[in-house]
Amino acid sequence: MEAAAFPKPWRASESKTSTSELLPESTKSYIERTQLWSAWMLQGPSLFTSLIELSQTLSLSYFLEVSTSVFREVESVTGWLIEEQVRLHDARQIRDYIAEFPDLIGVIPQAVQAVKKHLPEAQLILKVYRDPEVEDRYLVLYVRLPRYDEKVLERIEAAETEFIDRLADVKGWLQVTTDFGEPESRIGNAF
Repeated sequence: MEAAAFPKPWRASESKTSTSELLPESTKSYIERTQLWSAWMLQGPSLFTSLIELSQTLSLSYFLEVSTSVFREVESVTGWLIEEQVRLHDARQIRDYIAEFPDLIGVIPQAVQAVKKHLPEAQLILKVYRDPEVEDRYLVLYVRLPRYDEKVLERIEAAETEFIDRLADVKGWLQVTTDFGEPESRIGNAF
């Protein structure tokens, strides 16, 4: 596998995305309701600079400490996923979800390592799944293989048993499954 096919880990200072787009939907909703949206529209040099400015505007030093810590951890786990060659479908949605449910930061690496242990030939694809019938969303780690056999679901279950207990005490969810699709080519990556 070519490591060069994957981009560098996301860094707030390198992002062309506005700071407001990096926030979880619940935070965006709060800011809009409280008419503080203009504080987030700043296109400053980094997400952390904008958080400092928002914190000063709101006089929420606790918010700043927690938020910058969470955002750094989200950035770190996202970078680690890329280094581990996990394909991220809509990285922004993934970062938003992890920022909203930061307890998953410790579970995600364990899940990836467990899947790689039981399915070393698999391509892993992470995305935020939105259930079309109910208002629910969660992270899905898809396992894609060049060939499927009758043991693939057993192997996925074996991987899940290594981390599933940790999900009982956290908010948010991570599902490991397969869609029986072919591995994606490196061209046209959906980062």
